[in-house]
Amino acid sequence: MIFMSKQKAPNSLTEYKKQAKVTSKDATYNNLPTEIKDEIRSQLAVEQGYLCAYCMQRIKNDGQKTKIEHWYSQADYSSEESLDYKNMLLVCRGNEGHVPEEQHCDTKRSSLYDQKLRCNPELHCNPSKREHKHLLNTLSYEGDGTIKSSNTVLDNDLNKVLGLNCTDLIDNRKGTLNALKKILDRKDGKRTPIEIQKLLDTWQQKDRTGKYRAYCGVAIYYLRKKLASL
Repeated sequence: MIFMSKQKAPNSLTEYKKQAKVTSKDATYNNLPTEIKDEIRSQLAVEQGYLCAYCMQRIKNDGQKTKIEHWYSQADYSSEESLDYKNMLLVCRGNEGHVPEEQHCDTKRSSLYDQKLRCNPELHCNPSKREHKHLLNTLSYEGDGTIKSSNTVLDNDLNKVLGLNCTDLIDNRKGTLNALKKILDRKDGKRTPIEIQKLLDTWQQKDRTGKYRAYCGVAIYYLRKKLASL
């Protein structure tokens, strides 16, 4: 999980909400035209660097393989909040159709009857907001690929609600970490702070096609920790 920076809502969504007020139409997310949902999905994919907002696996701008997630569950909040763009995230299908133990992200959460989340990657992991900065800093990754948080509320979100320590995700994060270590080991001796910072910058930034590297959170954590130890 990394901070996702939101843009303003797509124009089509803003116009839909304005028109609904004029006509007194029942404006809900479920009633949105397909073309507006497609525009929302496309913009979310770009904002998130084509990573799932929760597990950080690679996603595409594809309605068959992604879902528009509402951080505030539609079951618990008003129709107006269901159309709040700040409440929307793009997530993967999370092993949809598998047994609950193998599910993750929104699919796992839905199997728990839309259990409430306490930590939003856009709102509560914003490093520019002092009151939220500590939540991002509570995340850590073990060498075996597990993710955890020293904040008990966030740790419950990660494990119980979103299932981010299911076997597939642990293996993928471990694979990312091992690949990074191989890059560091290509050179004899210790890497300099400048070399490590250069690698860190690569993992923290989108590439030329606007994509973050899959599972970048584990690499960023490892490189920051290594840099701090020098």
